[in-house]
Formats: sequence, C-alpha cells, structure tokens
Amino acid sequence: MFFKKKNIFRNLSIEEIKEKTRVLFIDDQNRNDIIEYLSKSDWKCRQLFERDFDTLDAIDIKDSHIICVDINGVGEKLGKNNGLDIVKSIKTKTPNKKIIIYSSQTTQNIFHEAVDLADKKIFKSAGDFEVFKNAIEELSKTIFSWDEMVLTSYEKVKPYYGDELTLELYKTKLEKMSSKKSFSVEQLEVAFKISTGIATLVFEGVKLFK
Repeated sequence: MFFKKKNIFRNLSIEEIKEKTRVLFIDDQNRNDIIEYLSKSDWKCRQLFERDFDTLDAIDIKDSHIICVDINGVGEKLGKNNGLDIVKSIKTKTPNKKIIIYSSQTTQNIFHEAVDLADKKIFKSAGDFEVFKNAIEELSKTIFSWDEMVLTSYEKVKPYYGDELTLELYKTKLEKMSSKKSFSVEQLEVAFKISTGIATLVFEGVKLFK
C-alpha cells in the first residue's frame, strides 16, 4: 500500500479533524434538523434509516468514525430488539468505532450491557443539538490524536509482547514502521508478536493519519 509522505506523527488541528471525521446517525426519525445544525460548524454528517440497510457491513457504517444510534425504534430489520443491540454488534466487530447512544424518550434499557459500551450517552438532553456537537468534537479529538492512538494500541499490544515493551519503545517502533511504504498488518504481527485481529486494529488506527 502506498501513502504520500507527510508528518503523520502529530495530533491534528480541529479544522483537519472536521475534514476527516465522518458522523453517522442511525435513526428512523428524520434527523435533518441536527445534521443541518452540525453542518453549519463544518461537521460531515449523514443519516441511515433502518429501511435502507440490512447488514452492519453497510458502507455508511464502515466509513463512519462516530455513529449516533437512537436506542428506540431501530433494530428489528436486523433481527435486533433495539438500538442497543446494534451498538453491541458494532462494538464487538469494530471496537475502534466511537458510539453515541441517545433517546428523547424515557428508556427502559438503561441496564442493557451495551450502555457501557457506548462512548457517550445522551438522554434527557437529546433535543439539545449543542450537546451532540460537544460530544462529537470531544470524541473526534480522541480519534485523531496520535498520542491517544499510540497509547490505546499499546495497551492492546503489550500483553502479547511482554513487559520489556515500554510505551516509548512501542511508539518509536510504530512510527518507524508506519513511515515506510511497505507498512502492513503482517509486519505488525511479526514485530509485536500479536494476532491478526490486534494488528488490524493498530493498522486501521495508523491509517486515520495517512
């Protein structure tokens, strides 16, 4: 895989973050109102109605960095009881995705295991668009923080490699590897003695900065 040369080992500016971040709403109620509000601040958002997809491998889901899921009213078409079951499936398959769950209704599912999997929860203030904007900005800064990506991936890699792999050593090795054109999942597997699944997560994390 070929990447253009540039300094990727840095945290991105908010302008760069907004250019890169893709936000998706999964809701069966039209959310043009909040999408238009967020677009005025240069956030790139779109909506996916449940009737428009029948698999969590839908391209809109795969291409999104932050997914906002209405926990009520969606899920049946996918054989799920509600939006929280969708959240569980997405987080299980792609743990790097950031998930915001929300509902303007009183929810009876507050003890569902997927509630703890969500990165942000918006309930009583679901009608306050500013709350969504702040949550999206906070999560996107985490996604596109090189330091955060290195730390998060290090915590996944260290149990495989052992205590001799310090954070500084890991960061140095990762930056050296990822700066090469030949950077690949297979190289990560060998260098850090990790599984294909963990190597793929690290690779996808680095790709965000390419």
